[in-house]
Amino acid sequence: MKIPVVPSSKPAGHLKEYVSNPLTFLNDNWKKQGDIFRFRLAHRSLLVSFNPEHIKQLLQEDHSAYRKSLGYRKLRLLLGDGLFTGDGKSWLQQRRLSQPAFHKERLSHYFLDMDKAAKELAEGWKNQGKINVIAEMTAVTLKIILCLLRTEFMNGYYNMNQ
Repeated sequence: MKIPVVPSSKPAGHLKEYVSNPLTFLNDNWKKQGDIFRFRLAHRSLLVSFNPEHIKQLLQEDHSAYRKSLGYRKLRLLLGDGLFTGDGKSWLQQRRLSQPAFHKERLSHYFLDMDKAAKELAEGWKNQGKINVIAEMTAVTLKIILCLLRTEFMNGYYNMNQ
C-alpha cells in the first residue's frame, strides 16, 4: 500500500500549519488524502490514520512492534511508566489493569454522567455571548472525570465492605 504524503517544500514541513490549528490541518488533509497519510513536522515524518482497522491493528494486534516516540520517552521521566507513557510489557500490564473500566457495561453507566454534564454545559451557554471553548471543554472534561472517579471509588468501597 502506498501511503499518500502531504507535500511541503518548507524546511519545517507543516509545523506552522499543524501547531496553529491541528484539527483543521488533520481534517483538511483527511478530506484530500483519505483515511491514511503522512506529513512532516520539521525533521519528523508522522503517519495519520482515520481507519478503525488500522488503529485496532496498531493498538491491539501489533502493539509490540511499535515504540513510543522520543517525546513520550522523555515524558516518562516526569510522569512515570504508566499506560500513557509505557512501552512493551509495562504498557501491556497497565492496559490489562485498566481494561475492565472500559467494558461495554461499565461505559453505559458513564454515558449517563457524560450526557448530564454536556446538557448542563449547553444550558449554561444559552444566554452567553462569546465563550472560551477551550476553558469550557476543559472544565466539563474535568467534571466528568471527577464524577466517574467518584462513582468508581464508591463502587469499589461498597464492594469491599459487603
